[in-house]
Amino acid sequence: MAGANESPSSSKKAEAGRELRATVSEISATRQLTEEEVLEKRSILKNVLVVSFAFTLQFTSYNSMENMQSSLNNDDGTTSLAALYAGFLFSGCFLPSLLLKHLKEKYTLALSAFSFSVYMAAQFYPKIYLLVPTAVVLGLGAASLWASKGTYITKSGKRYAEITGEDTCAVITKFFSIFYMFYQSTQVWGNLLSSAVLSIDAEVEFNKSEDDLHLCGYNFCVSRRDSYNESFTVGNGTQEVPARIRQTRPLANIRFGNGLRGWSSFGFPSHPDFPGPN
Repeated sequence: MAGANESPSSSKKAEAGRELRATVSEISATRQLTEEEVLEKRSILKNVLVVSFAFTLQFTSYNSMENMQSSLNNDDGTTSLAALYAGFLFSGCFLPSLLLKHLKEKYTLALSAFSFSVYMAAQFYPKIYLLVPTAVVLGLGAASLWASKGTYITKSGKRYAEITGEDTCAVITKFFSIFYMFYQSTQVWGNLLSSAVLSIDAEVEFNKSEDDLHLCGYNFCVSRRDSYNESFTVGNGTQEVPARIRQTRPLANIRFGNGLRGWSSFGFPSHPDFPGPN
């Protein structure tokens, strides 16, 4: 066994190494931080929270929109999702490393996040010739978004550990835990948002009989849901709009606005002096 075959000298060197690292960490942890280091420490924490919050805004919109593509846009929606993940798969092979090399983490995050807003904008007029190209754009940007996020948080954790003297792995793990606490909540906020908007006037719009209710959920069939394509009049009564647009247009507005707010939170262009690893 490896432990039994170790020589006394190698075990002593390993023990001395552990003691040295423990001593260095103890000295770093107990020493007084300079004013610049205190400011940098706060800046790193702030940036991790900013990135986490930006992802929360971005994916609150995107996840809820993705969840409903087959319901809202039928075959066009599922086709666009297939194109999206095909672009994601293709771009993951080369694009993240290329962008990170030339733009670094900060601007790769901002550029990649903007691709989500392009696809969200297509939801205002969800036709196949708009959904598929914008989905491909999103897929190309998504791989770089996740790669730059991981690199950014890792570098931030390493620098934070250098300043404070904490264990590097522990700090990086803590930062990723903070990020995923924010990110995983997006399914909650996004689905609550969709439910709240689609439930407006629910008693009036969906006061259905027992036979109609059998077409809900798993048994949903668009061809048998006449109300899905019913029209209502607006303005002076001369313009007719499908009823589904009245339900989904507010969702598209909210999601697109949320996506833009998430994009701006990444520090571009509203915060060009965004500090941290570049």
